[in-house]
Amino acid sequence: MSQQFKLKDNPFNRVDSLETAKDLELLYDCLTSVRDKNDRHSIITANFLTANPDFEKIKAAGFEEYFYEDFRDSYQRYDCGSAFELVQKGISADIFYPQFHGREHVQVDYWMNDLKAAKQETIAGFEHRFFGFGRNEINPKGYLSSFYTASETELNNVKKTIHEGLQQFEQAFGFTSRSVIAPQNTMHPKLLPFLKENGVDVIQGARVRKQPLLKAGEKPTAKRFMGRVNEFGQIDIVRNVTFEPGSHSASQVAKALKEIEIAFRWKKPAVICSHRHNFMGTLKASNRENGLNQLGALLKAICKKWPETEFMTTVELADLIKSSKKTG
Repeated sequence: MSQQFKLKDNPFNRVDSLETAKDLELLYDCLTSVRDKNDRHSIITANFLTANPDFEKIKAAGFEEYFYEDFRDSYQRYDCGSAFELVQKGISADIFYPQFHGREHVQVDYWMNDLKAAKQETIAGFEHRFFGFGRNEINPKGYLSSFYTASETELNNVKKTIHEGLQQFEQAFGFTSRSVIAPQNTMHPKLLPFLKENGVDVIQGARVRKQPLLKAGEKPTAKRFMGRVNEFGQIDIVRNVTFEPGSHSASQVAKALKEIEIAFRWKKPAVICSHRHNFMGTLKASNRENGLNQLGALLKAICKKWPETEFMTTVELADLIKSSKKTG
């Protein structure tokens, strides 16, 4: 490689990878190590992107046109074995529930513009099949916020990717994704009614949503509250517990338990935010071992401290909250 660049020290760059069958098998072993008061195993609502850039076709087109491949083809390309079969087994076993996260995790307009402009760092990353630069590293808007829109044209382009992605999701998994979390918790509120039109009635995310501006006077952020229903009938599910052992050297179990305790104290459900990189072992096997050991310890501690615990998916939680509002 002729070009050189240095990434920020980011745990996602160090240990994240496409999940393999072995990653999923070991994760499932951990999830099934506990049961709640209803004798149900713990379950992960797993964010899925339905496509990834097709680097070979993009390069062959001289960066003049964007191409993508189905995520199942990516499993094969990166030698992930029977990963999708394991995903399906997890769904059938009621321990793994897919949720739509976008068509791909790249803002196509921004990435392709910099590739066409032969931006040195972007091209160097491309040669390594990499686009995961954070904000201010290469492009001030970043490439990872795939719902980011700064114009009506970009908004229409993002709508197209979302629509295609939701169709691909249904084709792959056999059901419509009723819930969505925007990549990097960033999207313009104009996308909310569009998502509703496409069957999405649950919006998962952080306490504050980042909102790109289409015109002067718009708010750059929006506060979100657990269980609040917006004007389009969509319910907010807020991530209020953080568990990221792959990002920290110290154990994250005690911290997560404290945040769960706070949520329960305020009569709120505990929604745990945890990323894939915590449990992946392709680049560093010890990372997966550490993450799963901590996850197992956390799940066991939860069930011991709160024996009335019930595990459920994001959609199940949303439906429970909605039903309680009707009967309350």
